[in-house]
Amino acid sequence: GQRDRPPRQYMTTYVESKAKGKHHLDQQARRTGRRPSLAVYTTSGEAVEIHLDEKNADGYVHLVEVYAFKLAITANKICAEGGQEEGAAEHLGLIKGAETSTHRWIVHHEPHVAAGQIRVITDDEFQHDFFAIEAKEHRYAKAINVHAVLLQQDAKIKVLESLGVITEENGSTSASNSTITLATHSISSKRDRDNRNPDIDQDHQKLVGSAGDFLVQDESGHQWFVHPEDFHALYLKYKEYHQLREADGEAALSLQSRLKKWRIWRATRTQSPPAMTAAVQKYLVEAREWNFDIFRLSDMTEKSPLYFVGLELFQSFGLFADLTIDVSCFQRFLHRVESGYSKNIPYHNSMHGADVCQACAHMLDALKTAFPTRSRFPLGLSSLEVTALFLSALAHDLGHPGTNNAFEIATSSSLALCYNDRSVLESYHVSECFSILKNPSCDIFRGILKPAEWKGLRYLMIELVLATDLEHHRKFIQGFENACKKIARDISARKSTMQISTSVTSNEAKEKQGRMDDATTMLLPAATKEPPPGPKKYVPTTFDVMRELSGTAEGRMLIMKFIIKCSDISHPARTFPIHKRWSELIQEEFFRQGDKEAKLGLPVSRGMDRHSADNKSVAKGNVGFIQYVVRPLYEVMEKRMGIHQFVTSL
Repeated sequence: GQRDRPPRQYMTTYVESKAKGKHHLDQQARRTGRRPSLAVYTTSGEAVEIHLDEKNADGYVHLVEVYAFKLAITANKICAEGGQEEGAAEHLGLIKGAETSTHRWIVHHEPHVAAGQIRVITDDEFQHDFFAIEAKEHRYAKAINVHAVLLQQDAKIKVLESLGVITEENGSTSASNSTITLATHSISSKRDRDNRNPDIDQDHQKLVGSAGDFLVQDESGHQWFVHPEDFHALYLKYKEYHQLREADGEAALSLQSRLKKWRIWRATRTQSPPAMTAAVQKYLVEAREWNFDIFRLSDMTEKSPLYFVGLELFQSFGLFADLTIDVSCFQRFLHRVESGYSKNIPYHNSMHGADVCQACAHMLDALKTAFPTRSRFPLGLSSLEVTALFLSALAHDLGHPGTNNAFEIATSSSLALCYNDRSVLESYHVSECFSILKNPSCDIFRGILKPAEWKGLRYLMIELVLATDLEHHRKFIQGFENACKKIARDISARKSTMQISTSVTSNEAKEKQGRMDDATTMLLPAATKEPPPGPKKYVPTTFDVMRELSGTAEGRMLIMKFIIKCSDISHPARTFPIHKRWSELIQEEFFRQGDKEAKLGLPVSRGMDRHSADNKSVAKGNVGFIQYVVRPLYEVMEKRMGIHQFVTSL
């Protein structure tokens, strides 16, 4: 249980005797149908076999996510009723026609794990090995106990047939072989590959390890190598795991966070972004134009628009050079962010993240046109602030579940409990983004930012993403208006005071000349005397107001909040075909939430009931959104920033 010390490094040779652990490994092999294996490396010309246990390795837990369904009825009926999670029906469809007795669990692994294998286990086995992630959605996790050490030399895996394990071919017990050399050792056979642990992602189990990798061994004696980056993301110390399992509330949510990272890791390991083609490169030249079609880019890039938009904008705005960001590291970051968006969500997917970032870029260009400056960025924005704006836009809906905050709160979801019902999804999105940035392979600011700069960047990104919560939309518009009005009053007061001072000075200069005419003036009737004209009240221009507002960090953050909010709901201001397509996607997402609400016995939210909706009601809802949400925001932009083209296109 004392697993809080650093991972052990395998610094001394450990030669496994022929008899040690033989009985245990034999039984495990017979029970699992798999042969145990040993890592092998050479030291001073001698082959060394490594067997791990509690005496020479640390204990860890690897979490594997599954769908599971308890059978109180037949599997056919469960297939008909389905689960709460989108996509669960597909998993259930794999077991149609199965007849299983009551009090059993059907466990379905993800497709990347042993080709989506399905198992039926008893209730006792399930309660011992699995715990709930989101029981309403039939999502659970299995904890696999392992031992692990950090290698200091290259090594390979050899399947053991030397510990008295019964072979598959003839059932005979193989002889012991105490000498194994790397030169004669082969891991390329199909039989060795099939011997991997079926509960764990196949791509996760490396058969060749390098110095610095982790060697992992499960309870059956099976071994594999793991890259250190992946190891730290996918494995929990044994003690830490049990502390989290026993904890209630926020601490227990760390397990879900680990599983989320595992899903992102799996996606990035099994997929890679498409290469930059000539057609894509040519189209990205238009990435800062208002009518840029993100749907077209998505089709051209095999559904990877965020990856290419992020690369293009950081390059065209000169952010790589300004901040000395490593391009390959940034590519990994973008790929993981894109993988964190679900492709099964109609609207809040990576296309939306890319679209919002692209809109931010265009609005920066529009502001620079409205307020000319020698700097590359408008209104005194720095490279780091523009970077924060783009990163926030790319990740502002990262991991979106396809439901809104009201649904999360009404169902008391784990996210709602974690973030105390306040900007639930927005808090989750920005948290996921920083989880990716924390990964060493995706930390684009490593060795670049000073602690104070990192703190400022983090604060700014959190504020920008939280600003996209439409619950506070009217309050934000009013706050922006009030800030501009206050600045206008202050400027007017200062300018007017300066004019009064100038007028007084001018009157004193004319005093002597005035005395010469006193006699004449005294002879005139009192009614003909006119008081000297007072100074006119100064009316500040939009340039005056925005220049002063952008003179402080808080003011620039307010401007960036305005930009990301306008970009988040920008599709009604685009061309009609683009707007129409986005409207259809968000409506489908609303209908899916309504379906979930109906299944859970909750009141179906307004505009989300697909059974009562018709074209007229959908169009009416869309018009209302434009009239009461989009237009007020864009009218403030027109009034306070002098940018008119967006309002006219609504």
